[in-house]
Amino acid sequence: MLLVAGSLALDRAYRCASLPLSGSVQGSASLQIGALGGIEALAARRSGAEVALYAAVGDDADAVSLRRLLSQNGIEAVLQTVPDAPSGNSASIIADDGAFVSSQASAANALLEVGQEAMQLLERCSLLLCQCEAASPASAQLMARAGARGIRRVLHASPARTDALSVLAPLADLIICSPDALCAIARMNGGPEWQEGMDEGHIHALPDARLHQLCRCVTGDLVVLLGARGAFLSPREGPFRLLGDVRAPATLHGLRCADEAFVGALCAALDTDGELNAAVRIAVTASALLPRPGGQEALLRKADIQAAIL
Repeated sequence: MLLVAGSLALDRAYRCASLPLSGSVQGSASLQIGALGGIEALAARRSGAEVALYAAVGDDADAVSLRRLLSQNGIEAVLQTVPDAPSGNSASIIADDGAFVSSQASAANALLEVGQEAMQLLERCSLLLCQCEAASPASAQLMARAGARGIRRVLHASPARTDALSVLAPLADLIICSPDALCAIARMNGGPEWQEGMDEGHIHALPDARLHQLCRCVTGDLVVLLGARGAFLSPREGPFRLLGDVRAPATLHGLRCADEAFVGALCAALDTDGELNAAVRIAVTASALLPRPGGQEALLRKADIQAAIL
């Protein structure tokens, strides 16, 4: 079983023909599973994994809606109720061409604690996925206990908050990050040569061998999402690889939920056979094939991903 421990929100998703510069525009609306933890749990479930989600919610109507949505999608929900805070909530506006804007209120996510139910879930899981979006102390406690039990720990290093990364990155066996998160990690852990002038453009300009050298400032395996170039895999042992879409040079794009599709599919594949190279290849395909305009409902199922790879 894959355990996702982290953030959860009720997302009010609005669809429209194009994003307005100002004012209002006609569109449609729906309630969906939101936040990194919730969407990644959904992506992993679509990719065929048995998934449990541990997160915090308020004692409100949004929590009722979230429990219903998680159940409908086959995700085991173990949700800690925080009476004095609302459930996490977000709003997304997604245009037909894939452009989107979103805003999220963490609310109960910031108050997540590790309870007995979380410990029981750890006893049943073989892989733990966390993000930097929920309360860092709770995520760190879960990752430390998972490590003591020999459970593989994956961190999606988003959002790239230095306070969260400094606590969580050293506990991860595998880190999945964007260039800006890698910059933050390098500033914390790299030598003096990586301290000055480090930004996202610098990461994209590095030769592969140099990028691999930078990635080794962490102790675990690392995957860097490089947009159209693909995903750069820097394992702690063995050669580095740049993996692109099996069908076309243009690979990972910025559609709504593209990163969550990658992370969920990768963790589902790791939970199946544990082989990192193959899992990254599957994840690249899951993200690259996400149809426009993207969003939670566009996340691919395992059969569609396998058919594309074959």
